[in-house]
Amino acid sequence: MPQPNYKMIVWRIIIVLVLAPVHLVTADIGREAKPPAKPDFTYISPNFSVREQGSCLHGTRVWIYSPQIPKSDPTDAIVYLHGFGITSPDFYEGHIEHLVKQGNYVIYPQMQEGSCEIFRGKLLGWAVQLSQRSSPARWVKRAGEVVTEALDSLPSVGKVFLYGHSMGGAFAMMWGSLNTVDPIEAAVVASPQPAGFSAIPGIITTLFFFRFGEDIDVPEAAPSTTFPIAVIHGNDDTIASEQDILPSYEALGSTSKAWYQAQSDKHGHPSLSADHIQPLAKRREARQDSFDWRFTWSALDQVIGGTAVTDLGFDMGQWSDGVPVKSAVKLY
Repeated sequence: MPQPNYKMIVWRIIIVLVLAPVHLVTADIGREAKPPAKPDFTYISPNFSVREQGSCLHGTRVWIYSPQIPKSDPTDAIVYLHGFGITSPDFYEGHIEHLVKQGNYVIYPQMQEGSCEIFRGKLLGWAVQLSQRSSPARWVKRAGEVVTEALDSLPSVGKVFLYGHSMGGAFAMMWGSLNTVDPIEAAVVASPQPAGFSAIPGIITTLFFFRFGEDIDVPEAAPSTTFPIAVIHGNDDTIASEQDILPSYEALGSTSKAWYQAQSDKHGHPSLSADHIQPLAKRREARQDSFDWRFTWSALDQVIGGTAVTDLGFDMGQWSDGVPVKSAVKLY
């Protein structure tokens, strides 16, 4: 009678013990709910043009996106104000293209001085950047001037809307204090950070900002902003907290304003994070998520479409297993 091959039995037991957990983990991943798919947006102008004007070195550069097929004549325009240090539209291009493909102009001012493409990643670029006197007060004033020039360069402009993220959101909240020509129809600001230099981490100011200019005081300037304005925000934003934003929001001179907050949802994979960088949306769909399409983009789409800032509604969609994504809430 043949003897049992104990060595083979031991190896089979080891293989089972190793592969069984792997199989269970793989099965769990397979069952994990997926976030909502991208909605079917209607784009009347899939083709558009982009031109640049102004000086990169001096922070006066602006990108002007023009649809091939405008949705109206005159054509509405969205002024798009970036967050701190995001002097190129690359990180917002998914959202910008969404807007221009709907037949709108989009104006993206650089605002801050920066190391331009020919210097990027080079020592000379850093030297040029550090030679500038960092001044949010100058940046926002220059933004108003650059935007006015860009709008004046367009053949026919209808309503002008304002959108800003982080530092750009703070600038939007004080836009009424600037000497701009074109009146603003309404604005949407995402996670506005109105604290100026105090919002910049200390290590950054120590290493990079040796020369300081005039800071901004958003609550002081906000009473001059009287156009309708909607604030959108995430409950996990640790850079611009509710307490940071509230003084500026309360100081706004607008009689029509509202504040909406998205809620992080970790039900499935990948999770949906309502944090400070959520509004960033590169061109590739893989770099966007449901919060972009159904919250940030939706808020501005609704306002451009004529919905009052106090009446915005958000369909946050469902996970692939049918569970609804956590609803956005109206804070104020």
